[in-house]
Amino acid sequence: MIPPPAWAGQWISKRLGQAHRSADGEISVCCARPIAYNAATMIRLRLRYVAATLLTVCIAGCDGPQSSDGVSMFSDARRDPWQNGQVIYTSHYRIFSTVTSRDLKENLPGFMEAAYSNYLQLTNLPANDLSDPLEMYVMGTRTEWADLTEHRLQERAKLYLQLEAGGYCLDGVCVLWDLNTPIATLSVASHEGLHQFFWHRLVNRIPMWAEEGLCTVAEGIDIYGNNVRFTSGLKGSRYTDLRKAIIQGYWIELEKLLPMDGGDAISGPAHQATGYYGQVWSLVLYIKSKPAYREGFFRMLQDAQTGRLFEAAGLDVQEMARLHNGGRAYNRRVSEHVFRHYIADDLEAFEEAWLEFAKQLVDIPLQ
Repeated sequence: MIPPPAWAGQWISKRLGQAHRSADGEISVCCARPIAYNAATMIRLRLRYVAATLLTVCIAGCDGPQSSDGVSMFSDARRDPWQNGQVIYTSHYRIFSTVTSRDLKENLPGFMEAAYSNYLQLTNLPANDLSDPLEMYVMGTRTEWADLTEHRLQERAKLYLQLEAGGYCLDGVCVLWDLNTPIATLSVASHEGLHQFFWHRLVNRIPMWAEEGLCTVAEGIDIYGNNVRFTSGLKGSRYTDLRKAIIQGYWIELEKLLPMDGGDAISGPAHQATGYYGQVWSLVLYIKSKPAYREGFFRMLQDAQTGRLFEAAGLDVQEMARLHNGGRAYNRRVSEHVFRHYIADDLEAFEEAWLEFAKQLVDIPLQ
């Protein structure tokens, strides 16, 4: 049986009296490409799930890329005992789970493989072989999740422990818990899984408007028995968030939105956070709906994967190397510049057309 990463050892020791430590005896986070997270960035990472209303679960009948039957979640994944649960091995994932829900246990491995295929479709990136499986923890209860988080993050855990429903991805590892509704849990897994995908695939970090926008699109799912359809979140809570932002007058102008992250959004009124995610959701959908914008968007992702994002966008490579692990400073520096280079240089004209698209998306009559 393969033990979990070393950082999980203290949690296992506390809960079950057995610790897994690294060869030198240190409990440490295992990561291939470390990223520095300041407090605001960590809040950004996952506090979008501070309320269950932020989950996007699409109603039946939404349009999506799959057939009406969706994609089967049947899986013959190998399962081995792991502590008081099991470790599940799939083509791309190693999932440590203490979930007791029969439906979630049965569908989780097949769902994540379907989600991985959806990530490739959303990003247009090639299907590369992984050197190691992507690791995910799906705990059966919030208490187990909190214990694991406390021992993994120590003094940083306080921020994450404010989560009421959801999970996070940090250092390329997803840590979630069962929300007692399989579709809600899988929606979170799909969102966080795309953050994980980016962490492992991209050499250069993409701006948050692009990453969060794609991850909110990935949330939208329908479940039909043992089949899943990825729906882009149409008619889900992002639809509601966006509609409210437009109707109630707290639409964020594009020039202000581009350098923002989730920490900026939640630092203001509650409606600002939900509005932010609704807007970046619609922004990515709009970009992907226009061939010229879509082509630029995919070039951005390809350049980020090969480490050419800064050079291609005309940014100072040495400056970007210094800022790359700097959290918000990096995002603020690159976001608008990257948008102008790959998507559109005329922000005013772009926003006018995008707002019209957004209104149509959420069924607001055009004036």
